[in-house]
Amino acid sequence: MKKYIILASVLVANSLCSFAQNINSAYFLDGFLYRHELNPAMDNDSTTYIAVPAVGNISVNMRGNFGYENILHRNPRGGKSLTTFMSPYLSTEEVMKGFNKNGNRIITEMRATLVSAGFKKWNGYNTIEVNARGQVGVSAPYELFEFARKIGNEKYDIGDVYANVQSFVEVAAGHSRQINEKLRVGAKAKLLFGLEDVDLSMKDMKADLSAPNKWTVSGDVKLDASMKQLTYESEAKKYHNLPGTYDRINKINVDGLGINGFGLSVDAGAEWKPNESWELSAALLDLGFISWGNNHQAINKDKQFEFNGFHDIAIRDDLPNSMRDQRDNYGDQIAEFINLSDNGDQGSRFTGIGTTINVGAKYTNPTNEYFDFGVLSSTRLRGEYSWTEVRGFMNWRSSSFFSASMNLSYGTFGGGFGWMMNFHPKFINLFLGMDYVVGKMSKEFIPLNSKGSLNAGFNIHF
Repeated sequence: MKKYIILASVLVANSLCSFAQNINSAYFLDGFLYRHELNPAMDNDSTTYIAVPAVGNISVNMRGNFGYENILHRNPRGGKSLTTFMSPYLSTEEVMKGFNKNGNRIITEMRATLVSAGFKKWNGYNTIEVNARGQVGVSAPYELFEFARKIGNEKYDIGDVYANVQSFVEVAAGHSRQINEKLRVGAKAKLLFGLEDVDLSMKDMKADLSAPNKWTVSGDVKLDASMKQLTYESEAKKYHNLPGTYDRINKINVDGLGINGFGLSVDAGAEWKPNESWELSAALLDLGFISWGNNHQAINKDKQFEFNGFHDIAIRDDLPNSMRDQRDNYGDQIAEFINLSDNGDQGSRFTGIGTTINVGAKYTNPTNEYFDFGVLSSTRLRGEYSWTEVRGFMNWRSSSFFSASMNLSYGTFGGGFGWMMNFHPKFINLFLGMDYVVGKMSKEFIPLNSKGSLNAGFNIHF
């Protein structure tokens, strides 16, 4: 953007480089040292391990039900150029099939292990961890894309658009123990140090295109930003449909991150083995909150915006009406629509961090030492950014130092294929896997269907 630093653009940028929570494809995998992060009752067969700093457990993930391939299409007029879904040369019916009428979301979550260790002591298995975590979510209604695509002389009830960024550091201590021959339980306590929580909401958005030369978009826009080093700069701006002026934010300054909140959360889990063939398990993860020290709130006092329309964009810069030519124009128009005014520091506020529920079942044939099978249901509860999925597993143990898993999943964001390989000879543990096979990518290395992941780690165990 030419002049304005819009926080929404920060949200999108962060979503392309965020890390994910631990990989679900490893839930039943023998020798995977971080199963306790999926269920704190799991104890790694009492193996002592130490994570290699910064590379013990690295994950990258993106979940979504719309993405790059829905926004950009091959230009039907030929050549190698791409065009947006708004191109008049594309079929509206085909283009709109790429958007979900029940809502369109892209969600990422972060977990980067800084310190982690596990050991047997005090009649059970114990873990200590320090993790950097972050979560990014964007949610947009079907009607927003329909409005951008059709642009007829009509009135549109677009609905609500949401975006969120949250990051924090957690320090965790866990303990699990065997209660009897069939039941094992575990729990973790976590101290949370909040770095940032930013919520952008655009509610009750409406567009009126019925006037021949005047389009208007209206809605209630609110930004709640809890960040240590955030300040606003403002300028005088005339109202669109009221007399006088108001102070509109024209720049958001962020001078680094600092600890701006404190919180607590807990994990709890259990494993039950009714016989030698079946293993049932359940876990409740990240039940907690963060209390933020401030809330730099901004609202749109001018709730109406005159808009001159979307245009078809040629992606190549050497073509007319290129992305480069239009970028500044769209940036200015987005800034004009958001037109936020500083509403002051609203004081402290509480937010959740999102709770995950895992429920699993594994079947092992006592006469087959190489294969077992499992089913895992995972549900993430986080308001507009909630999701659920079910995975069916086949797990393979070829030897005492290698194990692997393959699985098929289906849920909120459709189907997928996942896999995991774990090498765990004496002293060394290496793992590599994906919850979603990436598939085709753009030249910018963005998954075309907005689903993809990669999980890898290097640890010492003995």
